Amino acid sequence: MKHIACWIVVAGFLVIPAMAQKPKSDPRDEKQPRGQMVDRWLQHVQERNPARYEELTALRASDPNAFREELKGVRRAMKGGPQAGHEKGLERSRAKTAKRVQQVRQAGPDEHAEAVSALRDHVASLFDMKEGHKARQVERMELKLSELKQQIEERQEHRDDIIDQRVSELLSGSE
Repeated sequence: MKHIACWIVVAGFLVIPAMAQKPKSDPRDEKQPRGQMVDRWLQHVQERNPARYEELTALRASDPNAFREELKGVRRAMKGGPQAGHEKGLERSRAKTAKRVQQVRQAGPDEHAEAVSALRDHVASLFDMKEGHKARQVERMELKLSELKQQIEERQEHRDDIIDQRVSELLSGSE
């Protein structure tokens, strides 16, 4: 019984000070004013998809409500990571493409050329977006490859030390 009481006292000395400390704040938790967040999201889009950025800034000026709705998708994409953003962007693009094709089919003789031009511009934008995504994938792969090559070189330079350390670990039974 005395041992249990001692352990409770020791635990109290360890736990209570830890609980009394203020948790370290994460800078991401600090709320930024709405305008700064919007600018940050737009900067994110501009870096990854300049054509989409142009669409969003034009929409921001012409239809703020529609802009807010589009921005919700951007925020979701940012939270889901680059691949989630790419997939959602493709999904939206497919819907826009289908809409533009329908507009071409329904256009009268006077509007047909303009509708085809709009469809072509949209398809060109999609092409650029997909190629940009592929280029960023290649850049990430090249960076990873470079890091792996560097790691191999460093390990080769320290080969004997690494082997000796592993032998020591095996002999000491620390595995």
